[in-house]
Amino acid sequence: MAENENPQNGLTKEGDQKEKMARFKLLDEVDGIVNRYTLWASATGLLPIPFVDLAALTVIQLKMVSSLSDKFNKEYSKSLAKTTIITLMGVGGTSLAFTPLASLLKGVPVIGMASGAVSMAALAAASTYALGTVVIVHFSSGGTLLSLDPEKMRTFYQAEFKKALKNPKQNDRKIP
Repeated sequence: MAENENPQNGLTKEGDQKEKMARFKLLDEVDGIVNRYTLWASATGLLPIPFVDLAALTVIQLKMVSSLSDKFNKEYSKSLAKTTIITLMGVGGTSLAFTPLASLLKGVPVIGMASGAVSMAALAAASTYALGTVVIVHFSSGGTLLSLDPEKMRTFYQAEFKKALKNPKQNDRKIP
């Protein structure tokens, strides 16, 4: 056996190194995708009309899942992505309950608009970050949108959502 061969999988050390570098590059790219869409999601808080921000947030999150699917070479279905997002936010509880309330708060003159915008921006960013992290971890482990079980990802989604609310600038995803 050659000196640089790995007997377990037949790959060379060079091959292992190239594979690791490709994986790091992919994870760096998908991390950038989630960060970019999280910023766009937070901007929906500035939309002054209640519930228009929720529609915009949905579009942003769908685009993010589509982009992540492309990067991981996974099949994308808009209807399946919508179902996944709604179910994940539903099992996440906090994001589904408070995001519409933050949006509705914008209808109250002056103070409602300000507090609604801030609240909506934070909730939208946190839910987008958590969704992106769930999708990255699931795709990284070989899963697809079809195999993503929101009920099984509940605790992880909630933890990522809370982490993003506490420290929106924190970016320390732990991906296997």
